[in-house]
Amino acid sequence: MAVLGPPPHGDDALGRHIAFLQIEAHARAHRVAELFAEARAALGPHGHRVVEADATLAAIADRAEQALLGSPPGPESLALLESFGVPAERLARIERFAERATEAGAFATAMTVFSWLSENDPDGGKRLQHLARASVAAARAGDRPAFARTFGLLAGQADEPEGRSDKRAPVDQRAAGDQHAASDKRAASDKRAAGDKQDPRTAAKIPPMDPLDKGFIASREGVQWERKERRGLSLAWQRALLLVARDALAALIDNDDQPSLTVLVDTLQAHLTAHGRGPVDAELTTIYRAASAHLKASPRGYAARVGQPRIPLVLGDIFVARTYAVPLPAAPIAVPPPRSVLYVPRNGNDPGDLAPWPWQLGVSVAALTEQRPTGAPAPRSLEKTP
Repeated sequence: MAVLGPPPHGDDALGRHIAFLQIEAHARAHRVAELFAEARAALGPHGHRVVEADATLAAIADRAEQALLGSPPGPESLALLESFGVPAERLARIERFAERATEAGAFATAMTVFSWLSENDPDGGKRLQHLARASVAAARAGDRPAFARTFGLLAGQADEPEGRSDKRAPVDQRAAGDQHAASDKRAASDKRAAGDKQDPRTAAKIPPMDPLDKGFIASREGVQWERKERRGLSLAWQRALLLVARDALAALIDNDDQPSLTVLVDTLQAHLTAHGRGPVDAELTTIYRAASAHLKASPRGYAARVGQPRIPLVLGDIFVARTYAVPLPAAPIAVPPPRSVLYVPRNGNDPGDLAPWPWQLGVSVAALTEQRPTGAPAPRSLEKTP
C-alpha cells in the first residue's frame, strides 16, 4: 500500500488493476476503511452496465459487498452503497446488495435492507415485492416475530375483489363526509358573519366526493385509471404472496417453525376462499396443500395427510457463489534500443580520442557517406579506421 499509494490510480485498465490489488491487500490486513475508499474511487463514476462488462470492476464491487456484509446494516452502509456508482442507480444497487446478502446466507441483513426498500421505493408494486422478500429472509433467519410482522403487513395489503373495486370504502366515506361537513360549517359561519341569509334550497349537504376521483377531474377516464391502478396493485400483491409462500415454505419446514407455518397456511386459506380466481391461485393452491400437510397438530394437516404414507417433499434452493477471473492488464513499455558499446577513434588511429559508434551495428561506412545523423563524426575519418 505504501508503494502504490492511496486512490485514485486512474480510470484505465492499469489503474483499475492497481485498485483491485490494493483492495485485496486491505482485505487481508482487515483495513475496511481503506478498502471502501479504493472501491469508492474505482466504482463511483460508473453505472451497473460498465461494472458488469469489466471483470476488474466487477471483482472490486464483489469485494466491497463482501466487506459490507461483515458489518450490521445501517445508514452508513446504505450511504456507502450509494457512493459505489452513479446516484441514479442507488435503489437498484441496494436491491442487488440485499440479494447478495440472501445468497451469502446473511438473512438478517437481507431482511433489514428489504424492509428499508419496502418503505423507500417509489414503485408500489416493487414495495410489495420487497416486503415479500423481507418476509422470506425473516423465515430463513428463523426470526418468528419479524416473519409475523412482515407477513402480516403483506397480508394486510390485499385489495378488494375486482368486481367491487368501484365501490366506496366506508372509511373514505366517513373521512370525506367529515371533511365536507367541516367545510360547510366554516362557509355557514362566514356567511352569518357577513350578514347574508343562506337560501334553504342550497343548505342541503353536499354529497361526499368519490375517493376514486380524488385528485382528478370527475370523469370516466379518471375512474378507469384508478381502477387500472388498483388491479395492477392487486396483481402485484398476489405475486408477492406467491413469492413468500414458495420461498419461505422450505425454511419454515426445515426450522420446524409450526407457528409461522400456521400463519402462512391460514393466510393462504383466507385468500383462496375469498378470491379463488386470481392468475396465481393455481400455484398458491399447490403450495397451500403442501404446507398444510406439514402441520403436525392441526385438523388441516390431518386432512392433507390422511391416507398418504409420506408427507409431500418440499425442495429448497442451492446458491452458487460468483467467481471472477481478473486479467492482468497489458501495459506496454517503450524501451529505447541499447546504444552501441563500440568505441572508435575520432581521427585516424589515435586511441586517446575515442567516440561511441553512433550507428547501428552492421551498417557499412560506404552507406554512411550518403546520409549520416546530425552531430556524428565525418565518415572520412572513419574510412581510415582499421
